[in-house]
Amino acid sequence: MRKVEGGLAALWSVGSETDVRARVAALNTEIAKVNSRMVEGPPTRLASLDVDEIVSEWRARRAHPG
Repeated sequence: MRKVEGGLAALWSVGSETDVRARVAALNTEIAKVNSRMVEGPPTRLASLDVDEIVSEWRARRAHPG
């Protein structure tokens, strides 16, 4: 799902943990919407994102950029 991939890529440049958490929550809402829709073809079950895991990675990237 491109919207989620793009949203994740944009997280690493966000300036505050509060904003990271809010953006991950918004992405999880989008994932839930996609998973609840009836779609032709094979079902898509994208898992929700783990907010704490993403925040930990965000902190690590800020501590060690590049």
